[in-house]
Amino acid sequence: MCPVKEGNKGDDKRMMEVTPCTEEGYVTLEYTLKSSEGIERKEPYFDPVKMCNILKKIQGFSSVRCSNEIGYAIIEYGDKRIHVWKQGKIIIRHAKDRNDATKTLEMLSKALSPAAIDKT
Repeated sequence: MCPVKEGNKGDDKRMMEVTPCTEEGYVTLEYTLKSSEGIERKEPYFDPVKMCNILKKIQGFSSVRCSNEIGYAIIEYGDKRIHVWKQGKIIIRHAKDRNDATKTLEMLSKALSPAAIDKT
């Protein structure tokens, strides 16, 4: 069975790390952004137009395909493949390790913060 680790520090259940059962040893990190109250949103977390515009401007991405209509992006970043949904779900695949995945997540979260729809 492949190892799965849930949570980050404390009781943060927004992050799930999956280490695939392969010889490569890459890590997949799945993260869901939630409201300031810690509740997963049913409505979009990101404005899809702003999300796509921001992602297309980030330097270092070798490929960005983003649909404003669907609110979904797939990004090539080094060896990593990143999926971003307007609902606030982010999946980072093929990260070298948890630290690599976490740094990528932090960079994306900061970059995408202007696209967040304020629901507070």
